[in-house]
Amino acid sequence: MFLLCVGVWGVDVRIYSVGVSPPLVGVGDVVEVWVGLEKFVAGTVRVVVSVDAPGFAVLVGSVEKVLVGGREVVSLRLRAVREGVFVVSVRVYVNSTEVERRDLVVEVVGRARLRVALYDLFFRTPVEDAVVVAVPRGYAGVEYPLYGRGGVYEAVLPKAAYDVVVKDRLTGVGVEVASLVLDGDREVALVASPLLVSLAASLLVAWVVLGGLVMFTDRLLKYGKLVALGGVVPLVAGVLALVVLGVALVAPDVSPVQLPKSVPLSALAAVSTALGLYVAFQISALAGAAVKEWLDAKKRREEERVEVERKTVSRILECAEKYGGVLVPEILVAECGFSMGEALERLEELVQRGRAVKYSYRGVDYYDFPAVRSHMSDLHRRVIEALRDNPRGLTLAEFPSLGPIPTLERALGDLVEMGVVVEERGVYRLRAFARVRGEWGGGPG
Repeated sequence: MFLLCVGVWGVDVRIYSVGVSPPLVGVGDVVEVWVGLEKFVAGTVRVVVSVDAPGFAVLVGSVEKVLVGGREVVSLRLRAVREGVFVVSVRVYVNSTEVERRDLVVEVVGRARLRVALYDLFFRTPVEDAVVVAVPRGYAGVEYPLYGRGGVYEAVLPKAAYDVVVKDRLTGVGVEVASLVLDGDREVALVASPLLVSLAASLLVAWVVLGGLVMFTDRLLKYGKLVALGGVVPLVAGVLALVVLGVALVAPDVSPVQLPKSVPLSALAAVSTALGLYVAFQISALAGAAVKEWLDAKKRREEERVEVERKTVSRILECAEKYGGVLVPEILVAECGFSMGEALERLEELVQRGRAVKYSYRGVDYYDFPAVRSHMSDLHRRVIEALRDNPRGLTLAEFPSLGPIPTLERALGDLVEMGVVVEERGVYRLRAFARVRGEWGGGPG
């Protein structure tokens, strides 16, 4: 542990943070003193760590560093050589002038050996290849592994109060099996079941996944029944675990292992695991339902967009069929209610998708949909294509050789009757082009 005392500081460079690592210091530990510096002016900053008591050996006691700007962190190293409370002074010099000092009061504790003999809860045999750690109380994020073989795990640790935890090797989930104060060498015999720890961890993961998948697929039960299922199943599993645990503990001819804390902790682990499964299932079920609802809404929006697109294309093709497959944007404005910009955008999209072919005559664009003429006779299609290529129209004599004149006249008469072609003073043109006649002028081109 350490305390912080503030000394004198200047204005050119200041210490904005200082500390030691690890926070729990035992004899023989290498301690890193880190100093956060903030610079206000240019210059060379020399950081010196001096030990006011003979409790530390200085490994790196002076660091000279040029601060370019902003904040930087420097570190120095000491080795604790004996127990006691010692002062580590951090001084900051700029151009040989001390501008700030911080004093850290560090307590160095002695070390002791912790030896744990671990037995299986059910088989009463030594547990080998387990992950056993000692977690000092009051020091978040600090843990010391215990190494061993033959079911005996040990380490030389700083003197402190510890929780002994057995962890699952795959998931890292741990179960506390003992709490003790290490004020001297200690040997303890404990029981645990790494298999139960692994099963509990695996069941927790599986239950979370199951809860999410059930609500995501929505194929098994409604949510109201899922609440009951998610709560009853793990609670029943917890009760069964307690029954099995009790049978194992009261069975005759058990080993002479003292179980001062591992019994209630194992029972508590069984209950807490069951409750944890229930909560995890409900949270994952709600998350799965939310994801499913979001995906369903996204799918509905996409289906609505596709349906609107399909109806729009269908309206355009129906309109094109009325005009023999040839359209100008003005027709879509008049008959489909599109704006001119929307009509042009829709027609260009159909060109890009290969549904239409774009033509241009004297600065006016028009669009041909050959597929809508598939039900027509060959002669009717050829007449429409000839008029498509001559937007100003053709007289009977100007048509390319499409067959005998009487046959051509009958085909033109059919198309006039169908409303695809119009005839004015012997000139035939597509009805779609009648809307732009003023721009193209009258008479054949």
